[in-house]
Amino acid sequence: MKLELKELITKYPESLSDYKKLRGYILDLCPQYSRGLVNAVVEVAESHILDEMRTVTVVQSINTSRWICHLESEYGYSEKFAHKAVYIRSILHPSYGTN
Repeated sequence: MKLELKELITKYPESLSDYKKLRGYILDLCPQYSRGLVNAVVEVAESHILDEMRTVTVVQSINTSRWICHLESEYGYSEKFAHKAVYIRSILHPSYGTN
């Protein structure tokens, strides 16, 4: 999963700024992901969570917990599903968790 998404972003970097393309690429190139999960990943990309991921140099559990809570309260995702979406989105963000 991790390798496929990184390859997708390397091959189609424009998808990081065009969320319709991101959704389309993931659906086309990673058909094993459910539409719900793809939607959650795109919600993370479209929300303020991505902006925070870009500014945080060291991700602490408090950051991840806040992002998961946001997806639960704003979008109605379960904790487990929100956690998965934040994790997958973090894979797509090149500098996330590297420090």
